[in-house]
Amino acid sequence: MNLRRLLIVIVILAGTSVLKAHNPVKPAVNSAKLQVIDAESGDPLTGARVTIQGSTLSVLTDSEGYFMLPLSEDQHEMLTISLVSFKTVSVPVSHLSGIASIQMSEK
Repeated sequence: MNLRRLLIVIVILAGTSVLKAHNPVKPAVNSAKLQVIDAESGDPLTGARVTIQGSTLSVLTDSEGYFMLPLSEDQHEMLTISLVSFKTVSVPVSHLSGIASIQMSEK
């Protein structure tokens, strides 16, 4: 009976290792700290959800509209920003350098 349990544990651990090998985590190279603002008024938007597309990683903007996310070298990565009553915005990570804020327009 103990040998059977040991084999089950080995099979489970081996399966987990295979899954990790096929879904490698991209190493974070730098972080983005940007502000999300209302395009019309320029006011910061609190509580906007910022997500790296294709991942489960997301954050909410703080009371001043700022968020910080780790980014990888993958220049094809996209950020999606959404907030109730505003149009969802998608921004390529490659376009983030040199900008201070992301603007959102009301629907």
